[in-house]
Amino acid sequence: MWLVIFTCGCSTTPPDPIDPRDPLEHINRDAFRFNDKFDKGFLKPSAKVYKAVTPYFFRSALSNFFSNLRETYVIGNDILQVRGAWAMSDSWRFVVNSTVGLLGTIDVAKHIGLMSHDNDFGLTLNTWGFYSDYLMVPFLGPKTMEGFIGMIPDYYMGIDSYYVPFDISAGMFMLDGLNTRAQYLKLEQTASGFMFDPYIFYRNAYLQQRAYQLKINRSGPYFPGYDTNDEYD
Repeated sequence: MWLVIFTCGCSTTPPDPIDPRDPLEHINRDAFRFNDKFDKGFLKPSAKVYKAVTPYFFRSALSNFFSNLRETYVIGNDILQVRGAWAMSDSWRFVVNSTVGLLGTIDVAKHIGLMSHDNDFGLTLNTWGFYSDYLMVPFLGPKTMEGFIGMIPDYYMGIDSYYVPFDISAGMFMLDGLNTRAQYLKLEQTASGFMFDPYIFYRNAYLQQRAYQLKINRSGPYFPGYDTNDEYD
């Protein structure tokens, strides 16, 4: 739930029980309430303490580091989707940030025009024509069914799955989640006033975000000196 967030709009309309994107709404709402209780009882307080005891540069470096690790499965999905320009751009991002950027802790690549973008196996399945229903997953938050299933191939396309023991990798995953949750503490306060129904807000935001990611994948990266204004209009 807290991983989405606040980037793609909101809803101020009452719940629609026949939304075709969410036929499992009754079950999803139960999972949403569970996640909300877990967040309020444990995750959010932990994120506040974490933010209070860690300096901004540390949290920023950690966020860049984990983002750089994800580049390997992003590149894998670029290739599976036959997105040659993205595969080239993301590969260079990984090389530049892993070396000059000190193992990805500094995002040097963005200063030379190499855009960051998200890609995963769920989006690959969408590109291949497979779409499924919205799914709220306990502890993990909003997904689609193909996005949830896609976490398995994404894990094995990640470089850390081959060089980092699973227990350490799981610990890194939780640290990444805590670091991400801390980033959204202030944004959460701003967005709370727009939530008529938090469940609908997070669902719509997530699905709009996924649609936007698909659009960006199809558009391709923007390189300095190459005019893509028409593509992004």
